[in-house]
Amino acid sequence: MSDQQPPFEPPQEPGRPRPWEHGVPPPDRPGSGPHYPRQNLLPQEVKPGRNRTPIFIGIGVVLALVIAGGIGYLVFRDDGEGTRQAYCAALKDLTNNGDLISAVNGADATSLSDIKTVMDLAPNAVADDWAKLDQGIQDVQAGSPDMSQALAIFGALRVIARDAKDNCGLDLNIPML
Repeated sequence: MSDQQPPFEPPQEPGRPRPWEHGVPPPDRPGSGPHYPRQNLLPQEVKPGRNRTPIFIGIGVVLALVIAGGIGYLVFRDDGEGTRQAYCAALKDLTNNGDLISAVNGADATSLSDIKTVMDLAPNAVADDWAKLDQGIQDVQAGSPDMSQALAIFGALRVIARDAKDNCGLDLNIPML
């Protein structure tokens, strides 16, 4: 086993380091691993990496704006509730504090304009039901009543009465079935 030859080392000029050992600790130092050749590039050959910080900042700003917009929409949206007090007051005046039967029996041109006022003030929760009621009244006045229209009017009246009881404290005495 003494016939082993030492590893091959290329010839070296005295005093000149090998190109791959430039700036690298000598291999005889304990704990040093294999040494790989280093590239010595000129400054114009070095390609800088991409800085992604502006992209992340941009994404963060967009997300913050979307979240702020959603919160702003939820806070400042108008559900038609801005006219709720005026609607409740007009509904009380129209129905004589909830007596809908006497308001219907004494209907005249003034009460029709009052109904239009209440319809204009109606919040979004009952605006469609007031429109159904108005359309049904127009159909009945035209002389073409239909059973499905009567059911639509009754359903609209039920929704309006429930909303008046829940939000205005006004009981319109419409049977809820």
